[in-house]
Amino acid sequence: MKTFKGTQGEWKAVKNSAYWEVNNNCSYNDGDVSLSINVMMNEIGKKIKGLSFTEECEANAKLIAAAPELLKALELILSNSNDHSIIRIATKAINKAL
Repeated sequence: MKTFKGTQGEWKAVKNSAYWEVNNNCSYNDGDVSLSINVMMNEIGKKIKGLSFTEECEANAKLIAAAPELLKALELILSNSNDHSIIRIATKAINKAL
């Protein structure tokens, strides 16, 4: 099975004044490095599918921050399941992530 090559550790969704940031503060030999993804809110207050743009950005940021834990959960499900439909769905998601 492939292994995750991305940044290890916990990712967090944090609201800043103009956007949601998803970051992981990690340490390397040369000091601290902060890796981040900005989920922009260019049209604050605009309604999209019944949610404000701000709410949609928050939901996207939280999903991105949860991705490493979701991947780990899928790997555990895959290794402990005999249900072929679950195995197929989990395998597809894991392959997409890796």
